[in-house]
Amino acid sequence: MRPTVTIKRTPLIATIFGLLIAAIAGTTFSLQRQLAEHRWVEHTLAVRTSFLQALSTLQDAETNQRGFLLTNDQAFLGPYRAAVGRIHTDLKIFDTEVGDNPAPFFKRLPNAGHWWPTPWPDLFERLVQSRRRECRK
Repeated sequence: MRPTVTIKRTPLIATIFGLLIAAIAGTTFSLQRQLAEHRWVEHTLAVRTSFLQALSTLQDAETNQRGFLLTNDQAFLGPYRAAVGRIHTDLKIFDTEVGDNPAPFFKRLPNAGHWWPTPWPDLFERLVQSRRRECRK
């Protein structure tokens, strides 16, 4: 007669149950970490979008300023002034977006209100007035 191998079911079931619990815990931990990383990716995209919007506004101001100074065409002043009016808002949005960033670099950045030197638009307005006076002569 052959010897029969008897396996006790209780330790086997406990082992399978323990492995199942470990797999569920590992999956839950992995999912939570993935969701946290996804939130940071979304945040990074929002920061990038707000930065690109501010950059675009600055480029609009610069382009129209240059256009006016080179051609003395008054049509460039409207878009220039609109861009100057938007830049503070765009920079404040960007400043808000990077405000919660844990990187130390962003903690050292000045407030958005100080990024745009206020004398610059005033200086350009004086240049506009000067060009207008020159054209009238």
